[in-house]
Amino acid sequence: MPNRLLRDGICTSDLINTLTTEEEVMFYRLLVVADDYGLMDARPAILKAQCYPLRDTATPPKIEQWLAGLADKGLIVRYQHDGKPYLSVNKWEQRVRSRQKYVGPNADNCQTTAGLLSGECQPSDGLGKGKGKGKGATSRQGRELLPLPDGWKPKSETVGNLSREFGLSVPEDVDRYVAAFHDACASKGYRYKDFDAAFRNCVRQDWPKFRQNGTAGKRGFPL
Repeated sequence: MPNRLLRDGICTSDLINTLTTEEEVMFYRLLVVADDYGLMDARPAILKAQCYPLRDTATPPKIEQWLAGLADKGLIVRYQHDGKPYLSVNKWEQRVRSRQKYVGPNADNCQTTAGLLSGECQPSDGLGKGKGKGKGATSRQGRELLPLPDGWKPKSETVGNLSREFGLSVPEDVDRYVAAFHDACASKGYRYKDFDAAFRNCVRQDWPKFRQNGTAGKRGFPL
């Protein structure tokens, strides 16, 4: 299991401060056991074994409750693929070092877990018109989910942070990710409340597999 570093800003984070003590501990333990893409198996029994192997009081029903709290506050996204639950850590700043172990929330045939999501991952009914994709759909926080505007580009701050985090060249690698993000939104009807946040997920989870194939970034990625 790789070592993970927490930044000192987490101690003064307003979002972290909204968590209960149990939710905060759950979040930190997820950071330790998730794969290098912030993804992992979300079955409560598995999380019990991986996150709380020595704490009998952390039962699967309590873990389910803590996960719901983290999802409500936008720190994780919960979804299903082939009927199996997974989660994705939203506030993920771990540099990718290995190939993706678990399917991501934006993969084909993924379905969000009803009532437990933040709106970053769009649910599907298997017909391409899932709840949350249609006109007027809203996120769990009540904000309307909107389609990606024509010609949308990420903010310069977003580009700078992602370039430093993943060693991407500007504008070449970034432009390729932007084009792939546009294509994904157009082909799958994705709607978002925060386009820059969704784009960060696109790059961090490497939707188009550029880094996995060794065609983007200059360091830390498999060739």
